[in-house]
Amino acid sequence: MSHKALSENIKKPRMNKAAELLKTSDMTVSEIADRLGFYDCSSFRQSFKKYYGCSPRNFK
Repeated sequence: MSHKALSENIKKPRMNKAAELLKTSDMTVSEIADRLGFYDCSSFRQSFKKYYGCSPRNFK
């Protein structure tokens, strides 16, 4: 398995969980980033926007 495929296999479930939590919970973006193991909220926002094409706040 290539490095890119491995990275995608790790990222996809995290981003799907983030989207689920944004839609169904009252958690803040910071709380979701922390819960999903992101280093900081900024890196979470950047990854989310790259994956979904919008910010977590706009997604919510």
